[in-house]
Amino acid sequence: MKKLVVLLALALSLGMTGVALAADADLGTTGRVVFVAGGDVQIAPDEQADAVFVISGDVEIAGTVNGLVVIDGTARTLAGSTIDTIGVMNGTVELSSGTTVLGDVLQLNSSVTRAQ
Repeated sequence: MKKLVVLLALALSLGMTGVALAADADLGTTGRVVFVAGGDVQIAPDEQADAVFVISGDVEIAGTVNGLVVIDGTARTLAGSTIDTIGVMNGTVELSSGTTVLGDVLQLNSSVTRAQ
């Protein structure tokens, strides 16, 4: 079962890399890729990342992210954040009011909530 989860995580990550590279032209690109395994990360309001990958950890986004992948963790967004595409597996996405999602939210065995 663990091998299956790793393979699914890899497939989802590779798919999201393509999404990040083909992200909305309005967001622009920085070349910044953030990868965290077994820890937490924050993207501040003045920060942008082309891709953020978090495995077994949590991410809080207040800035701009082109592609976000969360596996076995939680993604929280703050008002004013912008994300092109989100992929989550075995996790949770909590979208605050004032968050802009330009593309899709892809989920597998996960929950997505949006504040009103």
